[in-house]
Amino acid sequence: PDHEAATTRLLAGDADFLEQVRPNHLNQIRTNDRLGLKPYPSLDVGFLQFNLRDPRRPTGAHPVLGQREVRRAMAMAIDRKALISRVLDSLGAPAYGPFTRALATADTTIPQFEFDPARAGQILDSLGWRMRGDYRYRNGRPLRFSLISPSSSTTRQQMAVIIQDMLKRIGVQVDLQVMDGGPLMALVRAGTFDAFFAASHFDPSPSSIRQSWTTSAMAQGGN
Repeated sequence: PDHEAATTRLLAGDADFLEQVRPNHLNQIRTNDRLGLKPYPSLDVGFLQFNLRDPRRPTGAHPVLGQREVRRAMAMAIDRKALISRVLDSLGAPAYGPFTRALATADTTIPQFEFDPARAGQILDSLGWRMRGDYRYRNGRPLRFSLISPSSSTTRQQMAVIIQDMLKRIGVQVDLQVMDGGPLMALVRAGTFDAFFAASHFDPSPSSIRQSWTTSAMAQGGN
Protein backbone atom coordinates (compact mmCIF):
# COMPACT_ATOMS: atom_id res chain seq x y z
CA PRO A 1 0.00 0.00 0.00
CA ASP A 2 2.99 2.38 0.48
CA HIS A 3 4.03 3.45 -3.01
CA GLU A 4 7.30 5.02 -1.84
CA ALA A 5 8.32 1.80 -0.12
CA ALA A 6 7.38 -0.23 -3.19
CA THR A 7 9.47 2.02 -5.44
CA THR A 8 12.43 1.78 -3.04
CA ARG A 9 12.27 -2.01 -3.26
CA LEU A 10 12.21 -1.85 -7.05
CA LEU A 11 15.21 0.49 -7.20
CA ALA A 12 17.12 -1.68 -4.72
CA GLY A 13 16.54 -4.82 -6.77
CA ASP A 14 14.23 -6.42 -4.21
CA ALA A 15 11.28 -6.33 -6.63
CA ASP A 16 11.01 -7.14 -10.33
CA PHE A 17 7.91 -5.24 -11.40
CA LEU A 18 5.94 -2.17 -10.36
CA GLU A 19 2.69 -1.49 -12.20
CA GLN A 20 2.48 2.26 -11.71
CA VAL A 21 5.36 4.74 -11.60
CA ARG A 22 5.04 8.28 -10.33
CA PRO A 23 6.64 11.26 -12.10
CA ASN A 24 9.10 12.02 -9.28
CA HIS A 25 10.68 8.57 -9.73
CA LEU A 26 11.04 8.60 -13.51
CA ASN A 27 14.61 9.88 -13.64
CA GLN A 28 15.79 7.34 -11.06
CA ILE A 29 14.33 4.53 -13.12
CA ARG A 30 15.60 5.93 -16.42
CA THR A 31 19.16 6.01 -15.11
CA ASN A 32 19.00 2.52 -13.56
CA ASP A 33 20.61 0.02 -15.96
CA ARG A 34 18.56 -2.85 -14.51
CA LEU A 35 15.19 -1.24 -15.09
CA GLY A 36 13.09 -0.27 -18.07
CA LEU A 37 9.91 1.73 -18.52
CA LYS A 38 6.99 0.37 -20.53
CA PRO A 39 4.18 2.88 -21.15
CA TYR A 40 0.61 1.64 -21.64
CA PRO A 41 -2.69 3.43 -22.29
CA SER A 42 -4.67 4.70 -19.31
CA LEU A 43 -8.42 4.65 -18.75
CA ASP A 44 -8.24 7.77 -16.56
CA VAL A 45 -9.29 11.27 -17.62
CA GLY A 46 -8.93 14.44 -15.56
CA PHE A 47 -10.95 17.57 -16.32
CA LEU A 48 -12.33 20.82 -14.94
CA GLN A 49 -16.03 20.47 -14.25
CA PHE A 50 -17.74 23.86 -14.40
CA ASN A 51 -21.05 24.59 -12.75
CA LEU A 52 -23.15 26.47 -15.30
CA ARG A 53 -25.80 27.32 -12.68
CA ASP A 54 -25.59 29.92 -9.95
CA PRO A 55 -24.81 28.00 -6.70
CA ARG A 56 -26.92 30.52 -4.75
CA ARG A 57 -29.80 30.56 -7.26
CA PRO A 58 -29.91 27.23 -9.16
CA THR A 59 -32.55 28.46 -11.59
CA GLY A 60 -30.20 31.14 -12.91
CA ALA A 61 -26.98 31.00 -14.91
CA HIS A 62 -23.65 31.16 -13.11
CA PRO A 63 -22.58 34.84 -13.08
CA VAL A 64 -19.12 33.95 -14.46
CA LEU A 65 -19.08 30.39 -15.76
CA GLY A 66 -22.56 30.43 -17.26
CA GLN A 67 -21.36 32.22 -20.39
CA ARG A 68 -19.82 29.92 -23.01
CA GLU A 69 -17.41 32.52 -24.39
CA VAL A 70 -15.93 33.08 -20.93
CA ARG A 71 -15.26 29.36 -20.60
CA ARG A 72 -13.73 29.31 -24.08
CA ALA A 73 -11.43 32.20 -23.21
CA MET A 74 -10.23 30.39 -20.11
CA ALA A 75 -9.66 27.21 -22.12
CA MET A 76 -7.49 29.20 -24.53
CA ALA A 77 -5.47 30.61 -21.62
CA ILE A 78 -4.53 27.19 -20.21
CA ASP A 79 -1.46 25.61 -21.80
CA ARG A 80 -2.51 22.00 -21.34
CA LYS A 81 0.66 20.48 -22.80
CA ALA A 82 2.89 22.51 -20.47
CA LEU A 83 0.56 21.80 -17.53
CA ILE A 84 0.76 18.04 -18.04
CA SER A 85 4.50 18.07 -18.67
CA ARG A 86 5.25 20.05 -15.49
CA VAL A 87 3.22 17.74 -13.25
CA LEU A 88 3.21 14.33 -14.96
CA ASP A 89 6.40 14.49 -17.05
CA SER A 90 5.71 12.00 -19.88
CA LEU A 91 2.95 10.10 -18.05
CA GLY A 92 0.01 12.02 -19.48
CA ALA A 93 -1.38 13.61 -22.64
CA PRO A 94 -4.10 16.18 -23.41
CA ALA A 95 -7.54 14.65 -23.83
CA TYR A 96 -9.65 15.23 -26.93
CA GLY A 97 -12.93 14.92 -25.05
CA PRO A 98 -14.55 12.87 -22.25
CA PHE A 99 -12.81 9.69 -23.36
CA THR A 100 -9.36 8.13 -23.27
CA ARG A 101 -7.07 7.35 -26.17
CA ALA A 102 -7.12 3.74 -24.99
CA LEU A 103 -10.60 3.31 -26.48
CA ALA A 104 -10.73 1.93 -30.01
CA THR A 105 -13.33 4.61 -30.85
CA ALA A 106 -11.21 7.53 -29.59
CA ASP A 107 -11.29 10.34 -32.15
CA THR A 108 -8.03 12.30 -32.04
CA THR A 109 -9.07 14.52 -34.97
CA ILE A 110 -11.52 16.59 -32.92
CA PRO A 111 -10.42 20.26 -33.17
CA GLN A 112 -8.94 21.67 -29.97
CA PHE A 113 -8.61 25.21 -28.66
CA GLU A 114 -5.14 26.56 -29.37
CA PHE A 115 -3.19 28.02 -26.46
CA ASP A 116 -3.64 31.73 -27.15
CA PRO A 117 -3.78 33.93 -24.02
CA ALA A 118 -3.72 37.12 -26.11
CA ARG A 119 -6.87 36.07 -27.97
CA ALA A 120 -8.41 34.96 -24.66
CA GLY A 121 -7.90 38.46 -23.29
CA GLN A 122 -9.50 39.99 -26.39
CA ILE A 123 -12.58 37.78 -25.96
CA LEU A 124 -12.98 38.84 -22.35
CA ASP A 125 -12.56 42.51 -23.33
CA SER A 126 -15.32 42.13 -25.92
CA LEU A 127 -17.63 40.69 -23.25
CA GLY A 128 -17.12 43.70 -21.00
CA TRP A 129 -14.69 42.08 -18.56
CA ARG A 130 -12.08 44.85 -18.25
CA MET A 131 -8.78 44.83 -16.39
CA ARG A 132 -8.60 46.80 -13.16
CA GLY A 133 -5.28 46.17 -11.49
CA ASP A 134 -4.42 42.46 -11.65
CA TYR A 135 -7.96 41.20 -12.35
CA ARG A 136 -11.00 41.83 -14.53
CA TYR A 137 -14.36 43.27 -13.53
CA ARG A 138 -17.71 43.83 -15.22
CA ASN A 139 -20.38 46.06 -13.69
CA GLY A 140 -18.50 45.92 -10.40
CA ARG A 141 -18.36 42.09 -10.33
CA PRO A 142 -14.93 40.44 -10.32
CA LEU A 143 -14.14 37.71 -12.85
CA ARG A 144 -13.67 35.23 -10.04
CA PHE A 145 -14.59 31.67 -9.14
CA SER A 146 -13.49 28.92 -6.75
CA LEU A 147 -11.83 25.68 -7.85
CA ILE A 148 -12.04 22.62 -5.59
CA SER A 149 -9.48 19.81 -5.70
CA PRO A 150 -9.70 16.54 -3.74
CA SER A 151 -7.26 16.08 -0.87
CA SER A 152 -6.58 12.55 -2.12
CA SER A 153 -5.01 13.76 -5.40
CA THR A 154 -1.64 15.50 -5.21
CA THR A 155 -1.58 15.64 -9.00
CA ARG A 156 -4.79 17.66 -9.26
CA GLN A 157 -3.73 19.95 -6.43
CA GLN A 158 -0.47 20.72 -8.22
CA MET A 159 -2.26 21.31 -11.53
CA ALA A 160 -4.79 23.58 -9.85
CA VAL A 161 -2.00 25.88 -8.64
CA ILE A 162 -0.57 26.11 -12.17
CA ILE A 163 -4.01 26.75 -13.67
CA GLN A 164 -4.57 29.49 -11.11
CA ASP A 165 -1.37 31.19 -12.30
CA MET A 166 -2.20 30.78 -16.00
CA LEU A 167 -5.66 32.28 -15.59
CA LYS A 168 -4.34 35.13 -13.47
CA ARG A 169 -2.29 36.21 -16.49
CA ILE A 170 -5.52 37.05 -18.34
CA GLY A 171 -7.14 38.64 -15.29
CA VAL A 172 -9.18 35.72 -13.91
CA GLN A 173 -9.08 35.23 -10.15
CA VAL A 174 -9.25 31.58 -9.06
CA ASP A 175 -9.67 30.73 -5.38
CA LEU A 176 -8.27 27.26 -4.63
CA GLN A 177 -9.83 24.94 -2.10
CA VAL A 178 -8.77 21.42 -1.10
CA MET A 179 -11.47 19.16 0.36
CA ASP A 180 -11.93 15.57 1.45
CA GLY A 181 -13.94 13.35 -0.88
CA GLY A 182 -17.19 13.09 1.10
CA PRO A 183 -17.86 16.80 1.68
CA LEU A 184 -16.58 17.63 -1.81
CA MET A 185 -18.96 15.27 -3.59
CA ALA A 186 -21.83 16.51 -1.43
CA LEU A 187 -21.23 20.01 -2.81
CA VAL A 188 -20.99 18.72 -6.37
CA ARG A 189 -24.22 16.71 -6.13
CA ALA A 190 -26.04 19.67 -4.57
CA GLY A 191 -24.72 22.03 -7.24
CA THR A 192 -23.29 24.41 -4.62
CA PHE A 193 -19.84 24.83 -6.17
CA ASP A 194 -18.17 26.83 -8.94
CA ALA A 195 -15.62 24.42 -10.44
CA PHE A 196 -14.32 21.00 -9.50
CA PHE A 197 -11.08 19.37 -10.69
CA ALA A 198 -12.62 16.00 -11.45
CA ALA A 199 -11.34 12.68 -12.77
CA SER A 200 -13.01 9.57 -14.14
CA HIS A 201 -11.84 6.00 -14.61
CA PHE A 202 -13.67 4.54 -17.58
CA ASP A 203 -14.50 0.98 -18.52
CA PRO A 204 -12.65 -0.22 -21.64
CA SER A 205 -15.82 0.25 -23.69
CA PRO A 206 -17.47 3.23 -25.43
CA SER A 207 -20.59 2.51 -23.38
CA SER A 208 -18.84 4.00 -20.33
CA ILE A 209 -19.13 7.43 -21.95
CA ARG A 210 -22.90 7.07 -22.32
CA GLN A 211 -23.14 6.05 -18.67
CA SER A 212 -21.66 9.36 -17.55
CA TRP A 213 -22.12 12.03 -20.21
CA THR A 214 -25.64 11.70 -21.60
CA THR A 215 -28.88 13.34 -20.48
CA SER A 216 -30.28 10.01 -19.31
CA ALA A 217 -27.13 9.36 -17.27
CA MET A 218 -27.39 12.75 -15.56
CA ALA A 219 -30.98 12.02 -14.66
CA GLN A 220 -29.74 8.91 -12.89
CA GLY A 221 -26.97 10.73 -11.01
CA GLY A 222 -24.14 10.70 -13.57
CA ASN A 223 -21.72 13.56 -14.21
